[in-house]
Amino acid sequence: MFTPLHLILPAPESGWEVWTCAPGGAIKGGLFEDPATAAASVKKAIVALPARWCRTLAFSVPPADAKLARALAFTQLEKRGLTSGTVDQTSFSCQMRPGTKEGNLMVVDVLTPAALTALAGVKSHGVVPAAKLYPLPDHVVILREGGRTVLHAGLDGQPAHVQGLTANSADPAALASEISLTLMTLRQQGLLGTITGIDWCAPLTESGRQQMESIVGLPVELKA
Repeated sequence: MFTPLHLILPAPESGWEVWTCAPGGAIKGGLFEDPATAAASVKKAIVALPARWCRTLAFSVPPADAKLARALAFTQLEKRGLTSGTVDQTSFSCQMRPGTKEGNLMVVDVLTPAALTALAGVKSHGVVPAAKLYPLPDHVVILREGGRTVLHAGLDGQPAHVQGLTANSADPAALASEISLTLMTLRQQGLLGTITGIDWCAPLTESGRQQMESIVGLPVELKA
């Protein structure tokens, strides 16, 4: 008998949503206060990790043997203060991608200490970065996640940079300035492909959209 897969997703503002994935499509279920309660309500649950629990970042590295990839990734995480002790005590995965102008591109997903604490009591079939559930063609994706505005940018359809924005979500100009600075930095580092627009999957007025386009210099399409 087919057992549907259940995704436990961080809600846009607060709580956790349960989505049932079956052959007919995804169906939204209940809203729960925490992921442990949500996972306990279903069988075969996968927890999608929000940006505050799973950092996704990329950096250029020289061509390296695959055996050295993990050591290189850990060194970069140490520089950024994202480790939880030794390499064996830090929960992270890394993927080497070729083709950037600076050499190879290393994309790393790393769990924060807060994630390790929060997930300790969660019974699930596994976890996945929430960013990997969204298509990233040639657009930056902006969405709300647990009460935070989050930026997703990628290369070749896969997330390469996920960042919780600190600007007030009610201030389009401040958000636009932070987004513009982030994209400029990623381009300078060779970590961003050709971006043709922004998919805005969060609340934003039409005047805010126009202000966003004016400051960022990219078309902004409202998807919320």
